[in-house]
Amino acid sequence: MQVNSRWNAPTGPLGRLTAAADGRAQALESSVASLRERALARDLPPSFAAALRAGTTVSVIAELKRRSPSKGTLNAGLEAAGRASLYAECGARALSILTEPEEFGGSTQDLLDVSRRVSVPLLKKDFHVAESQVWEARANGASAILFIARALPPDRLPVLVRAARAAGLDALVEIR
Repeated sequence: MQVNSRWNAPTGPLGRLTAAADGRAQALESSVASLRERALARDLPPSFAAALRAGTTVSVIAELKRRSPSKGTLNAGLEAAGRASLYAECGARALSILTEPEEFGGSTQDLLDVSRRVSVPLLKKDFHVAESQVWEARANGASAILFIARALPPDRLPVLVRAARAAGLDALVEIR
């Protein structure tokens, strides 16, 4: 089997979403110190990984998502904190909060609102490309952060995973 060692930036929908995420990350750069301060002032979040390993039954990660680029509108009126409470009450061990605003209709405010309402671990699900987004996740109540391997240059992924660990977050790495 031959492995392509050259990385090419994603194109198509992933490329578009990653480029938009990069723009949002750059906008956060000026507030990294404040985000870090807010993050470290919070209690350490519950472990996402430990929650999934707990118990003897299937561990459910319930997802909160308003839209999907492929499926369109799923639930435009989704009230994130209320739905999160319902999922937690019904036994979800963790919640996945989509925060990408343009194509998924999410927001970091959703993450913050949910973190104030439930005690289960939260995954900030977005197209993360920079350390500033790690601190944004932690400051707004995440327990874990998603990294999409295909969206990142190979040398960037380990840097972001280390940053997540340093911030007290579990890293979930998606590989296709």
